Formats: sequence, C-alpha cells, structure tokens
Amino acid sequence: MTPVPVETKKERRTSFLDAGGPNSINNFASSYVRTQSYWPHSLGENSLDYAISPGTSPVQEPTSSVANISAELDENQLYLENERDSQNSLPSQKGLNRNYEFPNSRSNGTEDETSPLIPVVSAGGKSSIVFEGSTTPQTIFNAINTMMGIGMLSLPMGFKLSGWVFGTIILTLSAASTNYTAKLLGKILKIHPSIMSYSDIAYSCYGSSVNILITLIFTADLIGATASLVLLFGDSFAIFFPEIHTSVFKTIIICLTFISSFLPLSILSMSSLLGVVCTSFILLVIIFCGVTTTNELGGAGGSLLNPVHTYMWPQHPKYLLVSLGIFMAPWGGHVVFPELYRDMRHPYKYNRATNVTFNFTFFIDYVVAAIGFLMFGVECQDSFTKNLMLQPNYPRWVKPTICLLFGVLALVKAPLLVRPVFSVLDKALGIQSVALLPNGSKRESFGFKRAIVRFLYCAFLLLISITFTSFGGIIAFLGSAICFTICLVLPLMFYRNLYYDEISRTERKLIEVGIVISTIGAIAGTYGSIAIDI
Repeated sequence: MTPVPVETKKERRTSFLDAGGPNSINNFASSYVRTQSYWPHSLGENSLDYAISPGTSPVQEPTSSVANISAELDENQLYLENERDSQNSLPSQKGLNRNYEFPNSRSNGTEDETSPLIPVVSAGGKSSIVFEGSTTPQTIFNAINTMMGIGMLSLPMGFKLSGWVFGTIILTLSAASTNYTAKLLGKILKIHPSIMSYSDIAYSCYGSSVNILITLIFTADLIGATASLVLLFGDSFAIFFPEIHTSVFKTIIICLTFISSFLPLSILSMSSLLGVVCTSFILLVIIFCGVTTTNELGGAGGSLLNPVHTYMWPQHPKYLLVSLGIFMAPWGGHVVFPELYRDMRHPYKYNRATNVTFNFTFFIDYVVAAIGFLMFGVECQDSFTKNLMLQPNYPRWVKPTICLLFGVLALVKAPLLVRPVFSVLDKALGIQSVALLPNGSKRESFGFKRAIVRFLYCAFLLLISITFTSFGGIIAFLGSAICFTICLVLPLMFYRNLYYDEISRTERKLIEVGIVISTIGAIAGTYGSIAIDI
C-alpha cells in the first residue's frame, strides 16, 4: 500500500526583519501591536476575556523563536525559584474579594503559578527556550510610547505658570512618585500571578462594583485625550488657513476618525507607529528652530541662542494649582503597565524597565519644558507648537510642516483612542458582533447599530471639542482629575489594601499620607484647571 504523503507546514522564510533574535524588527512590531490591544482591558472589562498568549499578536498567528541560550534558562530558573519561595510569604487576603476566583492560567488553563514562564523544549536534542512575550527593550519602547503624548507640548506653559524652581520640583516629584507606584503595581502582579490588568487589581480589592468607577475614569481620560488631539489639530490648521474657522477642521478630523475606526486593529496599530515618527519630528523642528534663529529682529523670542527673559518663581501663587495638572499629565500610562508586566518575557526585569522608562521620559519632558520656556518665556502658549507657527522669524516651511505632522498624528492616534470606548459601548448595549472564520480566528462584524453608536460618540466628541477651546485647560484637567487618581491615589490604595498586614506600621502610615497628599493635589489641580483662567 502506497503511503499517503503528509503535507507539512513550510517554515516561514527569514529576512533581515528577523535579525536580532528576540529583539528583531518583527518581534518589536508584534510587541507593539499587542500593546495597542490593552486599553479595553482597563475600561472595567474582564481582561481574561481578551487574554493574549505571550508572543502572540492579536492580529497574527502565534510565532515563536527557538534559541539555545543556557544563560537565559538559568536566569529564568532562578526567577522561578524566587517566585516559588515568595509563595511562603504571600500577603494575607485582607481586602481581597473572596468571590473573585482567578483562573490558574492566562492561556490554555493547564498551567499554574509554578509553570515555567519560558517553556523549555527540545530542539535537536538540546535544551532550548521558546522566546515568548516582550523583551525588556520592547517593553521600554512600548511604555515610553504610551507616556510620550501630546501633553508634553503644554510643559513650557507649566514652567511659565510655576517658574523654574517650582516647575523643576513638581515635574521631578511627579516622575519619581509615578515610577514608584508603577513598581507597586508590579509587586502586586508578582504575588498574584493570575491578575492581568489594572481593572483586575481594582476588582480583587473592592469587588465588581468598582468596575463602574474604573470605566468612568478611563472613559473620561480617553474622551479628554481625543478632544485635546482634535483641538490641537484644529488650532494648528486654523493658524495656517486663517480664513477658515477652526470648527471646520475639527469636523474634518472627527469625520476621518469615524471612518478609520472601522479599520482592523492590525492596520490601526501599525499605522500608529507614524505617530511616534511625527512626535519625534516635531521635537526636531522645535530644536532646529531654537538653534538656528538669532532673534535679531528684537523682542520676538523663539531663539535658544538669544533666550528671552524668564523667572525663577511663579508670577502668582494661584497659577501653581493649574501647573499641577500640566506636570502630571505626561505620566498617565499606568493603566497599561500591569499588562506590560504580564507581557514581559522576564518579569524580574520590570523594575529596571520602569527606571529606564521614567528617567528617559523625564529627560525628554524637562528638555521640552526648558526649551519652550527659554524660547518664549511669558509668551508661552498652551501648546508649544502655536508659538512656533506664530513666530515671524522662522523659515516659511515650519508652519506647513507642523500642520502636516499634526494632521498625520491626529489621523493615526484618534482611531486608537476611540476604539476602547467603542468596545465598552458595544458590550454595554449588547451589540457586539464577532464572526468566526474557517481558520478559527475571529473578526469583528459591523452592523447598523454599531455604526450609529460610533456616529453618536464622534458627534459627542465634536461637541466637546467645540465647547472647550483651551488645549492647556483640558490637559490640566486630565492631569489633575485623572492622572493623579489612576497613577497615584488608586495604586497606593491597592497596595495598602492587599499588603495591609505585611507592611510595617511606618510604611502603612507613609502610604496613607501619600494617598491624602495625592488626593489633595487632584482636588486642587482640578479646581485650578476649571476656575483659573490661564
């Protein structure tokens, strides 16, 4: 009997995109795409419904690389031994919701907290490691990309409101404190291996009712972030085309956002890399204009070679309240840090990754704030780019270049900002629709009801962006009301709740003092962003 030939799956041909092993361009892209899918998990959703196996992009088939690296294996075994040892000193379940039962695995349900984080396989008779999840450089890149948003364009105005002394102190403290609370989230995840997301941590502390609050907070954050992006787009193009009203440009970008929101996540995620490129080019344009302009026309500002007059202290104490939110706004990435931790190939490197992330982000933010303040001083606008576009000494190409960069930035970022809210609305209204393809993968299907929901939400965003016209005011509000809450108050409360009996009385009191101070900062900053005209 002639044996029937068995068709085997051909291995994918390698290319230069695979060079670099775990840190290849392909693996960086897969890690970045996964990060874009994390936001819905934090909007009061059960992230376990969306669990993604390490190394698996939500839009690609699972891939893995095999390498014979015994040193990595030894490191992983040492980490696992430490993890198992730590089980002997687990925090008591005081405050842990008893009705919240975590599954033992994030993938197929067959693993538990003692399962290897990096499965050992046999390849040619040798011990090997299947590389899964994001490497430390990939995690750092994703974390920096999460935090470096358009909010940093208001930092020069923060220095204008607070002066050099208080501006430096507040920005430094905000970076150090949020770095600390990000590490507290990692510590919670280390002890509770089945917690996957920020909302899961809240759920484990306070039960299902807290999901409503988490959803409201994160939705308000995403609404404000989208509105600020629309404002920045409209203001920039209105300067370039002064004969056209700002609301026209706001309507244009909202319509484009509505249309592009129907695109698959794979396209939106990869296209959002253009946002990173645009932000980088904006920074380069800022530096170029500063170092190539001598300000010989007198008094117009805009030069780093001949900086304008600045001041050490705030011109009025009340302006400090507004600056609190502006300096806190760049650090609002805590909602995805738990999932970045879970996605890491080596979670024991998480603290190292957060140190690099926050130090680098602080450096960039401080440079932007200092450059803007030196170039324009008291004339700093609520967005640094407004000053650039209104500066008569700069080359003629600066204004259209900034418009083009903001156009691309808004076009690729806005659809990703509205997508998590759409997911929550679809689930709340019971209009989710997922089609199962023959190959076993899933694809969203869009019906008339889902289209109407998206249209109404985009119309609401347009109304918000037309009603609230101050970019700096929105950034200050988001930084105070939202970032203080999700980056400081809640992480400190989570840690105190889950570790109440394990931490010393002194540490517990310090945590409580931190909660009080952060709450006061949130209230004071929110009041300043609403009541004080900047």
